[in-house]
Amino acid sequence: MPKRRVVLQLPTDPEWMPMLEDVVRRFFARMRFPARLCRTVAAAVLEAFDNLAVASGKLGLREPCRISLAATGEAVTVELSYNGKIPLNPLAVGEYETPETSRDIDALNADALWLHLIKRRMDKVFFRVEGARHVLSLVKYRRQEGLEGESWVMRLTPQLTATATLEIRPPEAGKPRRGILYNPATGVALKLGPKECYVVERLDGQRTIHDIYMEHIENAGLIAPRTLAILHERMEKGGMLHGESPPGESWRKRLFRLTRPNFVIPRPDAVITALHNSLGWFVGPLGAGFLLALGASGLYPLLTRLENIPLAVKLETIGDAPPLALAVLYLAVLVMAGVHELAHGLVCKHFGGRVHHMGVVFSWVIFVFYCDSTSAHALPKVGQKVLVSLSGMLTTFAFLGLGLWMAAWTADAAPAWSMIWRAFSFISYCGLTMNANPFLKMDAYAMLTDALGIARLRERSFAYLRQRIFTWAAPAAVRKHVRPPTRRERLAFWCYGLLGTLASLAFIVLPIMKLGPVFVQESASHIRIVVAAAILFFLFLRLARQVQVNIASWRNREYRLL
Repeated sequence: MPKRRVVLQLPTDPEWMPMLEDVVRRFFARMRFPARLCRTVAAAVLEAFDNLAVASGKLGLREPCRISLAATGEAVTVELSYNGKIPLNPLAVGEYETPETSRDIDALNADALWLHLIKRRMDKVFFRVEGARHVLSLVKYRRQEGLEGESWVMRLTPQLTATATLEIRPPEAGKPRRGILYNPATGVALKLGPKECYVVERLDGQRTIHDIYMEHIENAGLIAPRTLAILHERMEKGGMLHGESPPGESWRKRLFRLTRPNFVIPRPDAVITALHNSLGWFVGPLGAGFLLALGASGLYPLLTRLENIPLAVKLETIGDAPPLALAVLYLAVLVMAGVHELAHGLVCKHFGGRVHHMGVVFSWVIFVFYCDSTSAHALPKVGQKVLVSLSGMLTTFAFLGLGLWMAAWTADAAPAWSMIWRAFSFISYCGLTMNANPFLKMDAYAMLTDALGIARLRERSFAYLRQRIFTWAAPAAVRKHVRPPTRRERLAFWCYGLLGTLASLAFIVLPIMKLGPVFVQESASHIRIVVAAAILFFLFLRLARQVQVNIASWRNREYRLL
């Protein structure tokens, strides 16, 4: 059934409640929603509108309330959008406790009763802040007559989208079956346990969740309905279910995507498999030892011939280099980046993983090679996951050693070429340093999250610190719906959050301290000034973008109440 939508705009006055009730019942009845559920939804909407009218009357505000009614084949959604000045904030409502005896009635929290009644009647309740307006969103899923008390997820018939990729690894000795569900369109990857794998495998759009639930009980044991509901919500949020595609792109994102053409390599897993088979022993301990030895051997020319020059590359000399040398530098950087990404895919394939996407993206003035090794998250051993991330750093380290040897070899015969190879070594060193920084979302960060077993470590650490420092940013009504971190996770959040904050400040302060004096030095060349200005400009652009994102996320945020 296609989505139907009706929008009302009513003054926040109780006299409009009969009309609102009639519209709600008629609309959902026309959508063939069961009569009992129509009455339940109408009662919840009237409860919310009544309290909104009372709160609005206390301030003397009678601004219109925008009420949106939407229905699909599976659920109905009602949204009440109102002026944020009206003191109707579900986050400020205390906990409601049902009185056990008549003596407890005097201590009843009447202010929380309205939200309690809404939660009892609806399946999901959200509260959003959209700039100066607040939105209360109520969701009720369709059920058959007599099954109103059943979990809302049971009668759904979800189906995975064509872009969603499911990879399930066979169980090993003593370990349960694991899998990963990945959507390249949204970049969301979900780790699946044995119960989730059983369910996701059977999402064909024909069987209901209840059918799969009963089948699981019969063949694999008990599974909690809440587990099914959480799994459905995670897939829905990741755009992995048919008919639940993410919101359309803005014109800015479309324009940005057009400026970054993507050249996809067909049949990427077959390509990686053929390359893995052809390399043979090189994709293994011997190959890793060779790369490590090649990179470490670069210390000899660095200490004996180059005298640490790669750490002080002269930009003026590079600018005076012949065009052929600059082209070789450009191609060498491309090859290094491509081999770095291929290493991730090859090691992932070596341990039994798959590569679902591979290609080249043109970004700014350089081609960026990418190789999707997301299936490494489904590998059974932590060491295997860490090695997949470490493989790219090993290749970059080997290129660093190779670049130092080339710089030393050409130092006497061709100084211009020696400076090009020194520049290449410096670029390799910068790439290796960035990938080894666990506070950037690169290889070392992936290794750390795999070793700790904590997904989204960066986001969760900073969110935990904000919650502990700014308690008002996460009200109690919201915190109770979030799983509290374990003692081990709290320690990781504190350590990573504090060190990450210091690293971010250093990333801002140090470039300014280092590059700022360039603009006041009379001896500074034009190339050095242009490069310093470009770095500071992009740093400022990144900071401005981050501030804009933080402000937008604060002005437009959503809280799950049920």
